[in-house]
Amino acid sequence: MLISSGCQSQKPDQTSSRPAQAPSNEPPLTPALHVPEIRTVPSGPLPVPERVPAIPMPLVPALPVAPLPVPLPSSPTNSLLRFPSRDALTPPEPDRFPGSSWQSLNRWLITRQWPAAQVSTLAQTSRVNLTTPTGAWTLQLGSQRAFWNGTLIQLGFEPRAILHDVLVHSLDLEKHLAPLAATGAVAWTGSRIIVLDPGHGGAQPGSRSITGNQFEKDLTLDWALRLRALLQAQGWDVHLTRTNDFYMSLAERVDFSEHSGAGLFISLHFNSSFPNQEAQGIETYTTTPQGMNSHLTREYADDPKRPYPNNRHDEASFSHAVRIHQSLITRSGATDRGVRHARFMDVLRWQNRPALLVEGGFLSNPAEALKLTAPAYRQKLAAAIAEALR
Repeated sequence: MLISSGCQSQKPDQTSSRPAQAPSNEPPLTPALHVPEIRTVPSGPLPVPERVPAIPMPLVPALPVAPLPVPLPSSPTNSLLRFPSRDALTPPEPDRFPGSSWQSLNRWLITRQWPAAQVSTLAQTSRVNLTTPTGAWTLQLGSQRAFWNGTLIQLGFEPRAILHDVLVHSLDLEKHLAPLAATGAVAWTGSRIIVLDPGHGGAQPGSRSITGNQFEKDLTLDWALRLRALLQAQGWDVHLTRTNDFYMSLAERVDFSEHSGAGLFISLHFNSSFPNQEAQGIETYTTTPQGMNSHLTREYADDPKRPYPNNRHDEASFSHAVRIHQSLITRSGATDRGVRHARFMDVLRWQNRPALLVEGGFLSNPAEALKLTAPAYRQKLAAAIAEALR
């Protein structure tokens, strides 16, 4: 088989004037070897080439070499994993996330000389348990749900796991964990003047009980009157935003608190999810801290960057909300829907004092509505709040 090289043979130059030579039978001459020219080197010192100025190079700081991750030991369901001991983190390592809003939970605990956190794996949920001088926190990785001494708290951000470290957002540490872990759900030490705000009134009846012709405005007023008597017996100077069935704007309720010199503001409400009849339980709200998203917006604008006057009392509002909410759940046996944050509530966000709003149950749930419309149950709710403020 012939294999073509892909190139065509070159044709003889038709324009050449050199005569053609006859073929010769003599062997071809051996070509002469090429001898390179040898140059002599002049005697004396060799010339020094002109120095080229050095170009300064920028100094690049050496990157820190992170240690190789140490894998956590494999563990079966319901096992308990401990984080590195305090000795392993002394002195504290530099933050692996400088400038970040996330902090190492164990490093945060160590600076306060509290025990290291523990992680327990239950099915597909990892829980982080930490003990403080005043109680116990349980966090859930990847969830905003947390528990303080068994009471549901809605965090602002979901805790994360990085290698064998748990990261918690700095706002949750500052606004949630620290206030309760340092002093517990604090007893009242401020002004003994309190404003109770029965929700709705007059032309605004609020929610209607699914079990009868009873409205939120009447039930909240009865609740507030019962609570006033109990608090006065404990030495509180109690003011009600309304003592009968009339309408009062949200701005007027805030002004009323300001003029009364109140040290604490509590707004009383009952909830509804009609036509959904399944929802039940008690919720307690405070103004959302700046930098967090609210847990409830009701289609209102929710700007995390905007501060409100009540944000100056974030920690105190939250501590008292937890104390009151915990007492309500314990006394009533109602479903715990947690301590939450909302930013749209004018009656809270413009307050210049610790302030909270209690949703005492769902009038849209038939079973819960029967309890809420019973005077004995509202007396139980009033006693729970009074006990929390003792």
